[in-house]
Amino acid sequence: NADRAITQNLLGNLFYGEHKNEAALPYLLKARTWWKKSLGTLHPFYNANTLSLARLYSSQNNIKKAGAYYREAFNTDLYHVRNIFSFTAEKEKEQFVKNIQDNTDEYLSFFYKKLPKNNKGFPLYILTNSKSSILYATKKMREAVYNSQDSSLIHQYHEWSGIKKQLAVINPGVSAAYIVQLNARADLLEKNISRSVHKNRAVAGSKQEDYKTVLKAGEAAVEFFNFNYFDGYRYSDKQLYAALVMDNRSKEPQWVDLFEERVLDSLLHKSYTPAPAVT
Repeated sequence: NADRAITQNLLGNLFYGEHKNEAALPYLLKARTWWKKSLGTLHPFYNANTLSLARLYSSQNNIKKAGAYYREAFNTDLYHVRNIFSFTAEKEKEQFVKNIQDNTDEYLSFFYKKLPKNNKGFPLYILTNSKSSILYATKKMREAVYNSQDSSLIHQYHEWSGIKKQLAVINPGVSAAYIVQLNARADLLEKNISRSVHKNRAVAGSKQEDYKTVLKAGEAAVEFFNFNYFDGYRYSDKQLYAALVMDNRSKEPQWVDLFEERVLDSLLHKSYTPAPAVT
């Protein structure tokens, strides 16, 4: 039953936390089987179990299985982002993306430590679908509105856009109640527009092939990023910077390690010379 599956998953994670992988695996797989049958593969419990198995196999250096589970977990996150983005306002989108940011850092940590090469460009897929999702949501919503040729929908979009512009430059002296009213109206309009559009593909992102089609001979694309390093058990205090580099001949982007944030901060501190005090 459900309680037993939760207990089995919990035991599996407890054994994993004690570095007892052989003891952990049967419990995790039993919970997974029950959740798949009863709740489906898109349920948060099932996806959390997917991440647990990815960590376990990664710790055993079973890169193939760990990579497959991490890819599955990310694609499930992506499905939920697409679903949430189809009917929510921008603030709710931001909160949801923030909630899954830890998962994104874990995915990137795996590819950094275990699979920086021969990963079929999946780190780029993760980055472009994570960092630009809200921007793409707004862009796709605008395109769908105008392509619909629905005068009522277009009118709602213009009203929503006008309110957002007004809020961006609003006078500090305006009453708080009026600002709350404007925000509420903007959120309501955005939700109605998103539902009407119905085809919001906010997180399609860019793929490796998208870059290759626009890059000419001698040109290269560079994607800079940073992530909080996850060691398989916990998040560290390491904030790592890296880059993905590719040209139109690349089979996949090349992962380039850059530096830790603390190193950069140290260099910036050393290079900074305070202005002399004025007496």
